[in-house]
Amino acid sequence: MCILCDPSRRAEAEAATRINVAMCQVVTTIPFLPNLTVLEAYGCRNLVTIPALPNLTTLECEGCTSLVQLPVLPNLTRLNCSECRNLATIPVLPSLLALDCTGCSSLTALPVLPNLRSLLCKYCTSLVALPVLSNLRVLHCYGCRLLDHLPALPHLEYLTCYGCPLLAVLPALPSLTHLTCDLWIKHPLNVFYPKFLATQRLQRWHRNTALRRRFDLFRSAPQYSAYLSGPGHVGHRLAMGQFRALQSNVEAAAAAAAQPAAVDPAANAELERRQGVRRRMEQDHKEQEKEKQQKRE
Repeated sequence: MCILCDPSRRAEAEAATRINVAMCQVVTTIPFLPNLTVLEAYGCRNLVTIPALPNLTTLECEGCTSLVQLPVLPNLTRLNCSECRNLATIPVLPSLLALDCTGCSSLTALPVLPNLRSLLCKYCTSLVALPVLSNLRVLHCYGCRLLDHLPALPHLEYLTCYGCPLLAVLPALPSLTHLTCDLWIKHPLNVFYPKFLATQRLQRWHRNTALRRRFDLFRSAPQYSAYLSGPGHVGHRLAMGQFRALQSNVEAAAAAAAQPAAVDPAANAELERRQGVRRRMEQDHKEQEKEKQQKRE
């Protein structure tokens, strides 16, 4: 029996600042506890009501499938309401920094959360749009089938938005450094995402002369301009076979127009040294695996 279901522990509950009633299937209502700062109530499938707790800073109510609404919690900084499938709305939470509403299939919209830094809204299948979140840094919104656009997010650094079939265009994201999205989404890196081009992975990619030349030629091709200016659902119009054919044509043109690049002897020697080390490591690994196989036999 949890602390809220035991009448003899009522005084202890009223004085507590942190309460854990996780997986309790008896509790249906959280009483008013003015001193409470952390409430862990995940897996309470019969929980229906949470009062307005003035000092609450962390609320974990994952998997509370009977929860329909949340109160206004002015000091709440972290909210995990994932898999609350009947939760239809989230109130304005002015102090909220991190929100996880993964799997909230009844959630159609989010309020303006001025201080929100991290948002996980994965598999919110009824979510249509996101509000302007001016301080958002991290956004995971994959699997949102009805989401068709994103607002301007000036401070967004990390974006994952694959599995959103209606999302065809990304807005200007000047602070973006990490991007994972579907093939059909239009994202002109050279125009909108200067910081993304400066990340380490892109620096390694751009140091490869052949790939860089191939990408530059692809950007100058008329097909690329048509791709960027075309209507929505580009991925559905460009079948994978057509895209591969276009890529093959671009690669062939790049190979024909390529000029031999100047070879740096020091860089070439370093590359050969690293390749030799890699080959030796692979050979050692194969020999070890062979010895293990012989021992097992």
